[in-house]
Amino acid sequence: MAQEGPLLAVRDLVVEFAGPAGPLRVVDGVSLKLHPDEVLAIVGESGSGKSVTMLAVMGLLPAGARITGGRVEFRGRDITHLPRPERRSLMGREMSMIFQDPMTSMNPVRTIGRQVAEMVRQHDRTLSRAAVRARVVELLEMVRIPDAAGRYRSYPHEFSGGMRQRVMIAMAVAHDPALLIADEPTTALDVTIQAQVLRVLSRIRDRSRASMVLITHDLGLVAEFSDRVVVLYGGRVMETGPVGRIFAEPRHPYTVGLLASSLRLDTPVGDAYAIPGQPPRPDQRPEGCVFRPRCGLGEGRADCGAVVPVPGPVGAGHEAACHHHDLVAAWSAPVALPGPAEVAR
Repeated sequence: MAQEGPLLAVRDLVVEFAGPAGPLRVVDGVSLKLHPDEVLAIVGESGSGKSVTMLAVMGLLPAGARITGGRVEFRGRDITHLPRPERRSLMGREMSMIFQDPMTSMNPVRTIGRQVAEMVRQHDRTLSRAAVRARVVELLEMVRIPDAAGRYRSYPHEFSGGMRQRVMIAMAVAHDPALLIADEPTTALDVTIQAQVLRVLSRIRDRSRASMVLITHDLGLVAEFSDRVVVLYGGRVMETGPVGRIFAEPRHPYTVGLLASSLRLDTPVGDAYAIPGQPPRPDQRPEGCVFRPRCGLGEGRADCGAVVPVPGPVGAGHEAACHHHDLVAAWSAPVALPGPAEVAR
């Protein structure tokens, strides 16, 4: 992996949604970096801020949401509040996103070929109709759509879920972007189709050397496909580091809980672990550590309830936002944590 400046840097990002009682802070000071030729996984429970963080990066926040703090840098340039024309020039050509629900992301009354063609034309209006069609067929073949030329005139409802997801990948890589964001790319797909989609993503990365942000709750996918991991909870970064270290030496109780919750084929029925309690609502974050109400290590410790922990170094390239990260290893010793190879099976 090339050791150079980050392709993408998110610095102390704050995103708020308009609420009836005032702004709701959904992303609360998130910082992360993605380097060239790297896959960065962002993991955490639903509502942790994973997708909202990346929508902010792409400039695709929904109505009522806005960035109120921090910045987003791409290739060292601040793109946090780019004017719409400049943002459009980046979208698709330099940075692109694969959304988690291909059926709702595609127009049901337009053919597959026409929708992919629109993406091809977006940054090159000089292409002839024949050249656009040839490129569309090439992209569909690249993502292994059977009989790509014949399926050009098919509609989304005529494709399976896995094929629709592959079409979304084709659209996202139409201009060989340097940054590819995949938001739960295998959600709602069965295991066999998930494997096919992942093989397509792997081939695309090998071909284009694109850097990727992988948003997921699937730790098996993280173990198999990622270089580094960012763990989010309650809109804040809990831990970040190389995938091997995160699995072998987690230094935040929340990461320990996520790993312990991973189901394996040899897990006896009834022995599945679940982190007690529920994630906090944005308007009900506790004082101090946001994970404290669900944490067995910080229970009763005064600093956990009074001071917000910030990510700090706990090893080579490894950071954790825990006041007592030095105690996590001993505290979690009774828990049989799976390694990356076990989780990936």
